[in-house]
Amino acid sequence: METMALKKDIIKAVKKDPILFGRIMECLGKRPAYGIQLLNNNDPKLTQAAVLRILCEHLKIENQEDLLEVITESEDNNNTQVSQLQATH
Repeated sequence: METMALKKDIIKAVKKDPILFGRIMECLGKRPAYGIQLLNNNDPKLTQAAVLRILCEHLKIENQEDLLEVITESEDNNNTQVSQLQATH
């Protein structure tokens, strides 16, 4: 399974810049505490068009594609993670 996610250096830039972080959280309608969780998990919500526009404008990046990378997860990996979670409960 492939998913689009923000590049790691973009996540770091957002974490370091409180103004950029605040603009993104306002755009998403989320509280800052939840925003930290979104960033730590590189949540797909961060790839919404409105968020990408804010990032491009603030970081002076012309192409939204420069913000993104493709994450590939194998189904076997997901099944293993689910199995490990079930074993601990």
